[in-house]
Amino acid sequence: MSSGVQAAIQETSNTVMDYATQTPRVVRSVAGTFPPATDVRVLDRVRDDTHGVVYVVDEVTLNRAPGHQPDLQVTLRKVSS
Repeated sequence: MSSGVQAAIQETSNTVMDYATQTPRVVRSVAGTFPPATDVRVLDRVRDDTHGVVYVVDEVTLNRAPGHQPDLQVTLRKVSS
């Protein structure tokens, strides 16, 4: 277990149309960014100490770029508040 890891967590939302009912729906998702050397894996838990929220990691994306290592992009799911 690690502590004190810097991360950026952001909730986003998109409005999509439910064609069966012709009703707009809001789909919320939570994304995070971690430093490139962070050992974060799918099903790991991440706690936001500033707000007391716990997330579980659903997906980790490691992008490649010439000359530098970009941050890790993760998809999170809120499990407690």
